Amino acid sequence: MVVFALLLPFDPVLGFVPRIALVGDEADRAAAESLGTARSLDAGRAFDGVRWMRDQWRIRDRGLRPDFVVVPDVVAGGEDSLEFSARERPFVAPDAPAYLVVQDGMTTERVGQWLIEQPDPYHGIFVGGTLEWKLATSAAWVTFAHECGMKCHIGRCGPPDRVRWAHAIGADSIDSCLPLRDRGKLRAFVDALGLEIAEGT
Repeated sequence: MVVFALLLPFDPVLGFVPRIALVGDEADRAAAESLGTARSLDAGRAFDGVRWMRDQWRIRDRGLRPDFVVVPDVVAGGEDSLEFSARERPFVAPDAPAYLVVQDGMTTERVGQWLIEQPDPYHGIFVGGTLEWKLATSAAWVTFAHECGMKCHIGRCGPPDRVRWAHAIGADSIDSCLPLRDRGKLRAFVDALGLEIAEGT
């Protein structure tokens, strides 16, 4: 099965720059597999730790350079999620930027304290959680990440109004599969980015 994901890193000159990742080819999937927790949950499956570990080896052994690797978390797990991420962090492929998932119930104060205690560095914050929580707290997470010298990614940020919102609060990147569903959604998404779709595409 081939799965597509749209990752939008933010460029200070160009804004959010769309990049479609094809998650199906073995090498590409290894680089993108860090979104596997959400994909497994959506499909009703438990997180596949063996597959995730194998993919980290592939990233390392093939010299792949993912934008970042999301350290596995426990969905809706709060403090348990931080403990799980701490156990998995040493296994992130060397030289791959490691992002910590934050979600409902977590605070910048608690995560800041937790990060100081960690032996392995994190390079970014991945804002997950429920939509309500994400909308209420993402601006604080962006500020927190930047003050800590990290980047901030907001997950599942597809509707055009949320793309504009993420840009306004200073997010470094977002992801969405929404614009890949049909041309109308793609056009609305690209319009929100301030870009144009080339005729004939």
